Amino acid sequence: KLASLKLFRSVLSVKDEFYHRHIVQYNLFTPIFDLFRAMPLVGSNLLSSAILETCDFICVENIKSLIDCIVLKHLSKSTAASSTTTDGKNNPSLEDIANPHVDTFKQLRKAYDDNNNIKLEQGGGEGGGLLHSNLNVING
Repeated sequence: KLASLKLFRSVLSVKDEFYHRHIVQYNLFTPIFDLFRAMPLVGSNLLSSAILETCDFICVENIKSLIDCIVLKHLSKSTAASSTTTDGKNNPSLEDIANPHVDTFKQLRKAYDDNNNIKLEQGGGEGGGLLHSNLNVING
């Protein structure tokens, strides 16, 4: 498990948008965060520390596509990915698991909010929310 996580982290460090799109398209964060949820204590072992470091790297490097993916699919408490598993069990959100120990996921959410505020400002403050902002950036 650790070797595959190290490979994943190495792919991220290449900083190639092709890889980032592939990660998002095939939802490759899901098994990583499922593993994180299955661990008894955050930061108490090498795997959880490596997962947190990977998320911290994404935040520090401000990889927008991956930040959007993590926040929208894995941090949002209203999403199916964070609330239930395929076998119907309830999953705590990643923020709930990590917050007493580390603030990595809070930082990811803050980076997401900051990125979206910049997108909205660049869009001229027009309505339409995130989708409209993303279209402005793509068409821009």
